[in-house]
Amino acid sequence: MLKQSFLQLSLALIIILSAQISFQFSFLEGNISLFWMPAGVSLASFLLLGEKIWPAVAIGSFVINSSIEMPWTFSLAVIPSILQPWLATIAINRWKVRCQLDTLHDLGKFLAITVIALPILGGIIGASSFCLSLSCTTDNFFTILFQWAVGDAMGVLIITPLILTWVKSPLTNISRKRFSFILGFTFLIITNLFIFGIIEMPFLQNNIYPFQYLSFPFLIWAGYEFKQPGATLGIFITVLIAIWGTMQETGPFSQADTPDTALLLLWSFFTVISLATLILGTASSENEKAKERLQNLADYDALTKLPNRRIFYKAVDDFINICKIKDQNSFCAVLFIDLNRFKEINNSLGHPLGNQVLYQVAQRLRLNVPKQYLVARLGGEEFGIFLPNVRDLREAIIIAETILNTFRSSFQVNDVECFISLTIGINLGSCSYEKSDNIIRDADVAMCNAKQKEKGYCIFNPEMLAKRQSRLTIDQKLRKAITKEELSLFYQPIVDLSSGQITGFESLIRWYNQELGRVSPNRFIPIAEETGVILEIGEWVLKQAFHQLKQWEEHTRFDGKHFTLSVNVSPRQLKGKNFVEEVGNLIRDYNIDPKIINLEITETAILELDINKVVSELKEVGVGIYLDDFGTGESSLSRLYQLPLDVMKIDRAFVQELPDNKRKYAIAQTIINLAKNMDLDVIAEGIETEAQRQQLLEWGCEKGQGFLFYRPLTAEQATNIISGNCL
Repeated sequence: MLKQSFLQLSLALIIILSAQISFQFSFLEGNISLFWMPAGVSLASFLLLGEKIWPAVAIGSFVINSSIEMPWTFSLAVIPSILQPWLATIAINRWKVRCQLDTLHDLGKFLAITVIALPILGGIIGASSFCLSLSCTTDNFFTILFQWAVGDAMGVLIITPLILTWVKSPLTNISRKRFSFILGFTFLIITNLFIFGIIEMPFLQNNIYPFQYLSFPFLIWAGYEFKQPGATLGIFITVLIAIWGTMQETGPFSQADTPDTALLLLWSFFTVISLATLILGTASSENEKAKERLQNLADYDALTKLPNRRIFYKAVDDFINICKIKDQNSFCAVLFIDLNRFKEINNSLGHPLGNQVLYQVAQRLRLNVPKQYLVARLGGEEFGIFLPNVRDLREAIIIAETILNTFRSSFQVNDVECFISLTIGINLGSCSYEKSDNIIRDADVAMCNAKQKEKGYCIFNPEMLAKRQSRLTIDQKLRKAITKEELSLFYQPIVDLSSGQITGFESLIRWYNQELGRVSPNRFIPIAEETGVILEIGEWVLKQAFHQLKQWEEHTRFDGKHFTLSVNVSPRQLKGKNFVEEVGNLIRDYNIDPKIINLEITETAILELDINKVVSELKEVGVGIYLDDFGTGESSLSRLYQLPLDVMKIDRAFVQELPDNKRKYAIAQTIINLAKNMDLDVIAEGIETEAQRQQLLEWGCEKGQGFLFYRPLTAEQATNIISGNCL
């Protein structure tokens, strides 16, 4: 309450003081000022402090009117003093005019309300109170109305923007260019003093109209260089000096034929320089803000308000350049952050709510990372943190652990609770790096490695990059392997463990590249699965296998009744809508008995896909279904018994150390018993010793494959064996 009272009294004193200054520029026996500052002060007060400030305006106006020798009826002039700023504030707020006046649109609406409409209302009430106090003719009434309205308009036009812009607008330009500001305004003041005859110069004829506009270049400079604050201050200084000189009958306006002419010239001068300078200052400010907005769009992410990828990369590049010049022992750290399974949130909640989650993620990152470090959104659900001048990795690890801990708490978005987990890659960089791309790339590699290992964070080491580059090379060359005829099928015989007689073959893909040499399927098959190239490769394998079967039928003593060919099928192939149709077409095109063909599927396919329907349709086509590498994946026994399987294959991992490894001994025996109980045949892979063969036979495993019998054979070698064995 005390604070509010002090504010009201202070403002009343300011209004009284501004009135005393304005009375120095008055006419009609000192009662009407040609530049009524209280009008501008009152409006600025209402706009800045709100309508609650009206008692201060009323007190100030009442004291002002009481101090002049006029009848009591002149106190009616208090009414426009309160009514004008109150109505102007309502109109300005309703029209959503920004008090900074930093756009031409806002400035135009402000001037229309405050300089044109409301001063006329104030002039009517003021002239009426004046004529009630002193007898006046109709002509005098309109003259007083005009002078009153223009005095109020000049006060609002010059004082209100001055106060608003100096309170609301940032003064960074002035503080940054302090010397230029002082020097420029010194020249503006001196020039105006010369123009309006305050300082006499015998050789300068300063009483020639329009000599007064020589100060306009300085006003243009003030508006352009310092925007609205510079423009409004320049206008205020020029107006005060112009009035001062004219009142002393010096300067261009002193040579007018009549006082009314001088007054009109003075007002027109005020209007021209005020409007022109305000428009220029506002346009300059608007242009600068447009540039700032464009720069902001270029430098900051629109959604999260964080610096974007460009700023992040630039910060890292700047560090590298400074490091190379000044301190080559400096280190920095980059944290590459990815949101886990964020696409699920977008798909389930929708992109608008997903964007809100991203915004909250950005704010949480910013709050939990020290301000001296840069947090940026790199794109999508990826964020980066840059730590310049770190002593060691420990600083980066502490921040990574802090972030991971804070993200254990949920996010609340429109009454929906979301949990977001992160994966972080950390890389310690120095001037040994040539550019930011490489430092950030290595942090990204570490992040991907952390995802693969399902860890919260991972620290980069060069081996990670080598593996990633190797994967990229394999991916690129694998896409061209079919057209370059670099792929081939080998055939490993499947034998009867009792007699050693070949009962079939498993087709195995091999890849030879001139640059890479022979590439193991264990290296390129997972990459092909991940990238989707496996679909093209799988289609090629099927066609090649059917083609080879047809060759054996036509050119060897091939007996299909006791011979089969197994082909490995990818989970991605099983997902295809036309896979069953594709197999059926190949059977018809090559006229192959479907009972000769066996398709091998993995445990992964059982878990990832709902393949009951696909397998059932394949069985209807007539092909056999093998479950490959059983025991190495995450088998679902509840789904296993539902599938119409023919054979279960024991992975080599459980065969190689038989019969010495007791655990593998138990697992292999259990798999064989499980297959028997399900009425499935068993084929053991990777048999390399006679002891392994004997042990498998003892358990009831009748078929197997491995180096003990045959290595994978070329098509030619397999053809020769088929011919020699007379299958």
